[in-house]
Amino acid sequence: MRLKVVALPLLISMLACGRFDMGSPDASTAVPDAGSAGSDAGVDAGAADGGAPDAGTTATVRVFTDLRLPGHPHTIDAFIPTNAERVVVFLHGGGGTKETGASRESGVRLDDPARATPVIDEAFLLSTRTAWVFPQGQHLQGALLAKTWSNYMMVSGVDDVAFLNALSAALGSGSLQSTVPGFSRVYLAGHSNGGVMANRQWCESTTSFEAYGSVSGPPSTDLLPSGAHPCAPSAQRPFIGIIGSSDTVLQTANNWAGTWSVNSCLQMGAGAAMPNPMVANEETFHRTFRVPRICNGMASAPVSTTQSTTWSDCNGRAKLIRVEGADHCVAVTTSDACVGGTRGGGCPNSLDGQLGTRMRQVLVDFFVSTER
Repeated sequence: MRLKVVALPLLISMLACGRFDMGSPDASTAVPDAGSAGSDAGVDAGAADGGAPDAGTTATVRVFTDLRLPGHPHTIDAFIPTNAERVVVFLHGGGGTKETGASRESGVRLDDPARATPVIDEAFLLSTRTAWVFPQGQHLQGALLAKTWSNYMMVSGVDDVAFLNALSAALGSGSLQSTVPGFSRVYLAGHSNGGVMANRQWCESTTSFEAYGSVSGPPSTDLLPSGAHPCAPSAQRPFIGIIGSSDTVLQTANNWAGTWSVNSCLQMGAGAAMPNPMVANEETFHRTFRVPRICNGMASAPVSTTQSTTWSDCNGRAKLIRVEGADHCVAVTTSDACVGGTRGGGCPNSLDGQLGTRMRQVLVDFFVSTER
């Protein structure tokens, strides 16, 4: 029986690129082998990646929505190729949902707004042999529009570090759901506030994931050495940061600034859910903190093209990409909260568009490179 998910009304998001869905979908069970066109037919992995299907069988993608971990309020959507060799946990931006994280922030989900039956990018999932998991961020009581993560920039009202530790453990052991396998490689990434949360997790619970990635989500200034919660990673886990040089939400245009500040347009809407709108300059943090912690080394000179400036250090285990001319959003949108400093403006200069490569592919390529 195919899963039914309620398509929800769209409102203005806070830090996620685009809109967000208000409300919560109906609780349900797994959808076996959901196809990209809504059929139950599987997709041959050989057709997707040029190789033969695993063990002579046809690889397919299974879709699960609204899974839960005992003791945690977060609902979880999972897109699991049967040939998956790794899994990426992806955190949506502030004010967003797991559906927008799966659609406009990663492109794993092709339907936006969400349809009753999820429409997934099977070719991408099968060709990369990578599963994707999207948890739903929580919000303070009375702050429904501020669905987010407790990352020191924003507050969700719950212990997200404990939740992510439990989620990683469940994915590693295969205990998330009876038909979701265990994975030996579990990664964490996020966009905007989700990226800020990935930074906190790297700083405070480093060994819970194999590697980390942040898109438009530098660490909160609370994690700086002089901050209220100085970053203290317990292991040398790889990290990739991606930032737009013209991000109007984080106001990154001044690349020489020691810190960046979230646009006041968003600060006014967040209220108590955003206690600290300041984030670290991503380049400075990479050069002076992340590289020394990952390999006890020094950052090398970056490589620049017309599209990007890239710092690659620690034999590629510490990486930072500044996408030239890119704003906050991952994909081009026609309506965004506070992009350009005004509510409802569009975001024509996306990270995907300016770099000419999908952010999801950049993340997967980085994670795969750390496995070698």
